[in-house]
Amino acid sequence: MKCLGAGGKLLSDEKKLIDVFADNYATLSKFAIMIVKNKDTALDVVQNVALVIVSKAYNISEIKNPIAFLLTCVRRTALNYLRNESRLCQMDPVILEQMHSDEYRDASIDYLEWVMSLDTYLESYSPQLQKAFIMHYVDGYPLDEISKDLSMTQNALAQQFKRMRKKIAQTSPEFKALIMLLTFM
Repeated sequence: MKCLGAGGKLLSDEKKLIDVFADNYATLSKFAIMIVKNKDTALDVVQNVALVIVSKAYNISEIKNPIAFLLTCVRRTALNYLRNESRLCQMDPVILEQMHSDEYRDASIDYLEWVMSLDTYLESYSPQLQKAFIMHYVDGYPLDEISKDLSMTQNALAQQFKRMRKKIAQTSPEFKALIMLLTFM
């Protein structure tokens, strides 16, 4: 199989993929920066790709276009990084060290007050939907179990909950963040 390098030149079988990587490091770094929007993170992504290339010892003769292959590796690694970052709830270790136990107690009181005030925002819904909403988001019951009790499909109940969350967030902007938090619980 013929292998193309930069500028469409044929590469010899002796040239390793890591050499192609080194030759195109600047291009790969710029590409990663375009995706993750942070220089340090982009450089980490490119270095992770280099580690994978070294550890897997790809045979360059099996890769038709190594530069496209490397760009694809960088893109996939950057997107995986972004996906993982969006799932993490970041908290600075310095902030965690400075928190006192009383602050946790205050946070739990605020949460209980919020759950109690949630009832006022759910008044316009039927008692069954109010109970189902609290069962799912506060008590953690699965949708399929609640939907069986209400004789609704799981998708219909999920859509109803989505509308309810949206209405609560529009009615009370201060609860918008807490409503968003409920969707991840």
